[in-house]
Amino acid sequence: MNRAPYDRGPLGGATWQGELDRAVLWLDALPYEGRIVELGAGIGFWTVLLASRGDTSAYDAREDRLERARRRLITHGLTAHLHPRAIDAGPEGAPAGLVVVPFVLSQLGAEPRARMIDVAHGWLAPGGRIAVIDLAPPNFDPATLEQAAGEMLGSRFIDRRAEVLGRHLVLIEATAR
Repeated sequence: MNRAPYDRGPLGGATWQGELDRAVLWLDALPYEGRIVELGAGIGFWTVLLASRGDTSAYDAREDRLERARRRLITHGLTAHLHPRAIDAGPEGAPAGLVVVPFVLSQLGAEPRARMIDVAHGWLAPGGRIAVIDLAPPNFDPATLEQAAGEMLGSRFIDRRAEVLGRHLVLIEATAR
């Protein structure tokens, strides 16, 4: 059970873990071609899964977090390209087939969130996929998620799908035009 400052208590912790497990299965099943880019890698929770699927470049502004991600990768016998830099900086290298944005957008205001979506789109090859895993706002109405995802992603993405997993997490995927 999570006993960090984000402890949700026994029931909240169990529902959080269940939703997190569903998000892992969802991300692991997403189809893509080409390399993977993770914007906001943090301590590498998602990086390990992504690196098990293919060539992964993970970005985070904090080197101490990337050091923890590196240790996680080593523990699992995996490798990824870890880059300490601002996650909203422009793309570098070959276009990606999958861009993952975990737990970033909910921490941003409207304008920085729009910029982050622009940056994520810039990383993608045409037909590439964006995958957003994020916190559901308190008292979130699941009926409004599709509309909110459409407004956030705009016309640069097609085949949008969004899902509220329960009390804690929201999943959004879409294909770049």
